[in-house]
Amino acid sequence: MTTAYEKHSKAFAVVSAGALVVNGVQIGTLAFKFPKDGAGRLTCFLHIHGSPMVVGSAGGWGYDKKSAALESACKILDEDVFIQFPALKSLNCDGDSFDRALAKAGINYYSAV
Repeated sequence: MTTAYEKHSKAFAVVSAGALVVNGVQIGTLAFKFPKDGAGRLTCFLHIHGSPMVVGSAGGWGYDKKSAALESACKILDEDVFIQFPALKSLNCDGDSFDRALAKAGINYYSAV
């Protein structure tokens, strides 16, 4: 019999998602949809509460596509978001993982799926 954990792993095999938190308050969500083959396009869904969700992506291989896709999504956020969270305007992972780059910007990422 298949366990709930096995079903969960299968259902979310190509998805990773979590909450964005500042000072203990959730400000948004971040989700990644991975390519099944590993080399295709990775898609990032970034939603800061109160603003429209944006979508960024990164393709190819040989680098951290999650960071690149997040940077891509940040570039198209509304200006209102940048007023509240100015560090997102120029988010540059610069060799850090996406979650470390967010932490340096004052935003914590908590994985949920």
